[in-house]
Amino acid sequence: MLSVSDTTLRATFSELIVATTSQQYVIGTTMLFTNSMVTTIESIVAVKGDWGFDDSGGVDGYLHWTSLESWDRILKDNHDSRKVIQAAGDLYFDSFANENVGVPFGMSCARLEGRKYTDPNVTGGNTCLLGYPFDADVTNRRYIIDEELDTLNMYLVFPGLDRSRPEIPLPDNLTFRVEEGLIRYIHTPLAYVNAGCGLNLSITTQGHPPFQINKDL
Repeated sequence: MLSVSDTTLRATFSELIVATTSQQYVIGTTMLFTNSMVTTIESIVAVKGDWGFDDSGGVDGYLHWTSLESWDRILKDNHDSRKVIQAAGDLYFDSFANENVGVPFGMSCARLEGRKYTDPNVTGGNTCLLGYPFDADVTNRRYIIDEELDTLNMYLVFPGLDRSRPEIPLPDNLTFRVEEGLIRYIHTPLAYVNAGCGLNLSITTQGHPPFQINKDL
């Protein structure tokens, strides 16, 4: 399990991979605190039929690629500032609307979406640009920054995420590992109204409730 803790904003994010049961999940849960009390809990639950989880090996694949990565604590002298860590995620999404925006990808950078890994041959190169959109204005961003892990989680509302329901902006949740100001890993377990972000309606998603969007992000 990947856990991100923001002691400044009093918020946490946890990525839980459930791959040993008949019903498999990848769950991304955000918790917000006020005066030591939990005030908000939000989860995005990816199951078979969601993007990258299009067969029985989807969650197993997510677990496999995650197990090969290192999200350990960063040495104190090598920490980036909160500003630098947040800027890495902001530039990533700014580039969706403007492809001329420079994104600080590292020489080694890999992105994980379901069982789809951009560096399946483990080349160690920058593969984060593969399958990258340049036509979305992504706003309503919320940040959780772990200054021990140099890790950023961003919760946001993504327009047109499900191609079958382009009029409905859907919640999205990405986690970035930043090393010396450069993005090393990106994780995103994506959940949709219809299977495969509406691109494959032959697969049925399993038990998604209706999405409720928090418009006060």
